[in-house]
Amino acid sequence: MTLIEEPNELMSKLREEFKACGIAFVITKKLTNAPINGATRWVSPEKALIQMSIRWKWVDIFWFSLFHELGHILIDNKKDFNVDLIKNKIDDHKEKEIDIFARDSLIPLEKYIQLEKKVSDLRNMAEIYNIVVLFAKEIGVHPGIVIGRLQHEKKVPLNMNRLRMRYDWI
Repeated sequence: MTLIEEPNELMSKLREEFKACGIAFVITKKLTNAPINGATRWVSPEKALIQMSIRWKWVDIFWFSLFHELGHILIDNKKDFNVDLIKNKIDDHKEKEIDIFARDSLIPLEKYIQLEKKVSDLRNMAEIYNIVVLFAKEIGVHPGIVIGRLQHEKKVPLNMNRLRMRYDWI
């Protein structure tokens, strides 16, 4: 689904898929003075809720945040309520574990390590973009997710945004 570029189509498909799994999925607008990307909670013993903010429109941030929230559903205790704040003071082992889950669910670690090696040998942005596009196609994710991770891990410059699509939310 990361390859779906039309946000309304994507949201419809996500809601459908999550509903089939017993998860309510809600998108909310950015809340003033609330730096929240997502929240997860159990509304009943069999029904979870994922609420995503649309404050960040970048494809990589949206998908990482979504998989992070899915990690809370799969890994956490059902009694937990999880709100992930930007630059929060939580330095919790569980949060790190969930970040790793999100990171490696989107891009498998073994494949990412191979990509890192290829990219580290390149200095030409056009060559890096080409490698990223081929790699993203191979693993079946949007190339913006790959370039976003490379940027986050400081493997490529932060200005390499050509492949990082922004969702245009309605």
